[in-house]
Amino acid sequence: MTQLILLVDDDALALGVRRLVLEAARYEVLTASSASQALDFVSAQRFDLVITDNTVTKSGQGLAAELRRLIPRLPVITLSGGSIPQHEFEPPDYFLHKLDGPEEMLAKVSSAILSSSQA
Repeated sequence: MTQLILLVDDDALALGVRRLVLEAARYEVLTASSASQALDFVSAQRFDLVITDNTVTKSGQGLAAELRRLIPRLPVITLSGGSIPQHEFEPPDYFLHKLDGPEEMLAKVSSAILSSSQA
């Protein structure tokens, strides 16, 4: 069964590159360029994982926090170009630095989906 990932970023180039990497790894990927669009997608269908840029917000609150409120068990990977203390992230939430390569991203995606399917 193919896992469905929602990828959220307002940077179209970054969104496209990450989508290609995930699709090459045989994930099904939908993309959203805003928090509103992401929340519309999440309310309409079930995702196995959401990967979102940390600057994507909904009413001043991070998208990951809003998703956590709506769907507590949905794993979320937050992307950042800066430093966020990794101890702030516990499953089902994960952190990925934007400079991490595709292998690191795919390892975290796999881990996040596996952890949520065992919960």
